[in-house]
Amino acid sequence: MAMPADLQIVSGLPSASRLLSDLSAFLEARGHHVHQRVATLATGLEGSPGHQAICPSAYIVLVLPILGDNDLPSEHLRTLQHWRDTQSLAGRRLFVVLKGDRHVSDEFVCPRHPIHIKLRKLFYFLRGLRILPIKLDLDTTARIASLIADELEADNAPAPCKAWDLLAQATGRPPGWDPERKRLDFDDEDNGSSLLHEISRTRLNDVFQAVRALGPCTLKLNQAQLGDSDMADLPAIPSVLAAELNSNCMSLQSASAVFPACTWLSLGANDLKVLDLTSASPGLSTLLVHKNSLEELQWPTTAGCRLKHLSVYRNRFRHFDWPAGQTDIERLNLGANPVEALPEQLAHCRHLRYLGIARTHIRHLPDWLFELPELVEVDISHIEDQLPPSQLGKLIDSGITLIKKPS
Repeated sequence: MAMPADLQIVSGLPSASRLLSDLSAFLEARGHHVHQRVATLATGLEGSPGHQAICPSAYIVLVLPILGDNDLPSEHLRTLQHWRDTQSLAGRRLFVVLKGDRHVSDEFVCPRHPIHIKLRKLFYFLRGLRILPIKLDLDTTARIASLIADELEADNAPAPCKAWDLLAQATGRPPGWDPERKRLDFDDEDNGSSLLHEISRTRLNDVFQAVRALGPCTLKLNQAQLGDSDMADLPAIPSVLAAELNSNCMSLQSASAVFPACTWLSLGANDLKVLDLTSASPGLSTLLVHKNSLEELQWPTTAGCRLKHLSVYRNRFRHFDWPAGQTDIERLNLGANPVEALPEQLAHCRHLRYLGIARTHIRHLPDWLFELPELVEVDISHIEDQLPPSQLGKLIDSGITLIKKPS
């Protein structure tokens, strides 16, 4: 059994002290501690006293009235918004109990009811939100207490997460989060952009502080239009091992500073002109910089990273000089660049398995290409008619798969 919980009842009802006393007694009977003083919501904003602060360690049982049409009175909604904004709710469990008329047709509160929808929108950032389906009454108090106690004591109940709640508050809409895979996704599919698009600097810092506390391993942050100046003041997030940062305006240096442990990084469509790997993360093994405006590669021998997969597809490279010591590469895509020849240093890359040269200006393959022992696939689409047939036949005879343009 889980440890006894510390509970605080907060009432938005004008009265019903007996029902709240009974609810408290039933919860106490299950071994949980309930604060004897019931906190209340003010009935109006103008001239109302300040809301009482809730004990920071307490789980909250919020009791609200429900109208006959399963809605929440407008004045209560406004007061509830004010209460939400004046309490520290992140990381809390919040149980909502509703009291109102009970009929055969609406004995239970369903997710489709207006009050359920409004409460979910109001507390959108709380993973620990639970709206109970049973309405509070003399003959239901014990059942409601049991539902609350059962969830508090369940081993498999989703635990509240303060970092997640703070993150959802900072973004205004919850991003996608897979806690098992620790995968965080800021893509806004409804609007075709990012939840962080046009976010203020202050809120952006709050978001990244919450991300750091959440500790994701994989991060999707596309189309946020974040630049180097935005990234300069952000905290480093060492938990991120894979970051998809397409359609921003940031350099590899900025991305490496914020995600220093990244091993997989995508910076497609970031308007990059120079690919500088001088300060790349030492553990970086996959780098995708497709659809930029790259013309220059800076990859000194002092760079700590050893890439296994590099894609510079659709850039502006006319010459591509491969560093002599970088022999771990397994996948290299030079496609859609105006290069006319493969770098001779690739002859020493004995682990190369895939080579992409589609839509390049290459018209002849070097002899050493046929000697690479692990090469299994070459993309020659849209230049297959420009390469010597004898060389293509030699590749096929060696068991290498040729990717061609669709017929």
